Amino acid sequence: MLKLILPLLVAFHCAKAQTPQGINYQAVVRDASGNQLSNQAVSLRMTILENNTTTVYQETHSATTNGFGLVNLIIGPGSATQGAFNAIDWSTGTYFAQTEVDVTGGTNYALMGSQQLMSVPYALYAETSGSAGPTGPQGADGSNGVDGATGPTGPQGIAGPTGAQGIAGTDGAAGVTGPQGPTGPQGPTGAQGATGPQGPTGSFGVVGSTGQTIYYNGTDWVGTLNLANDGANVSTDADILVNSLKVGRGGGNRISNVALGASALLINTTGVENTAIGAASLLSNETGYYNTAIGDERLLG
Repeated sequence: MLKLILPLLVAFHCAKAQTPQGINYQAVVRDASGNQLSNQAVSLRMTILENNTTTVYQETHSATTNGFGLVNLIIGPGSATQGAFNAIDWSTGTYFAQTEVDVTGGTNYALMGSQQLMSVPYALYAETSGSAGPTGPQGADGSNGVDGATGPTGPQGIAGPTGAQGIAGTDGAAGVTGPQGPTGPQGPTGAQGATGPQGPTGSFGVVGSTGQTIYYNGTDWVGTLNLANDGANVSTDADILVNSLKVGRGGGNRISNVALGASALLINTTGVENTAIGAASLLSNETGYYNTAIGDERLLG
């Protein structure tokens, strides 16, 4: 079972010609154990009963209780289901406010009870009662209230017309020179200039013999046949070193021998048709021929 606790009805009072049509209503919704139903959506059906028997007006409301289970509404501007609130003749009979609630927010209303309106709101009563009495005398002026906060700045007004040109003033002193501006972009390449005059003929360099190559011995440029060049081929009659790798014919400088590697065919004298590949391969061969040694120290003895 649900309970409505602390119902409070307060009428709007107004002396103006148009009276607000409504009565403030408050109630705390609790369950059967007395626990308040906080922050819960509920539906209420409010009925004005004449002499607690005859329905003269009925309306519905959807509301949500606050953290204390309190619900607030105004009887009058709800969703009317019977009658019209502004048609109630408050000058006759005794009136009650009946409350029905659906705590699920639906339309399955449960009767919570009714409460007599002990004092009919005079502003509502006045609309259906006799004529008003004469206007009373003007009361004394009250003291001035505290000044309200300053309002926001108004919008910018329309600009006025431009005034006449004033008399030119005297020239001011020259300002200081500003900083150097950034360098501009590279301009386009200019046209090719004319060829300059022929320079003087240089002195002759070292002249070698036919087939010789020139090298610098630390003091002068000199010619040598250690590395010959006939214009088509570069050759040498001695073994050469390439990155510490000896390449040539080995000892005896026999044209048919091939020596590749440090000390390969080192002591050969008359041996021919020999091939030695690898450090110290065919090292001890002097007169042998048709030998082939591949690998370091192969056919060493």
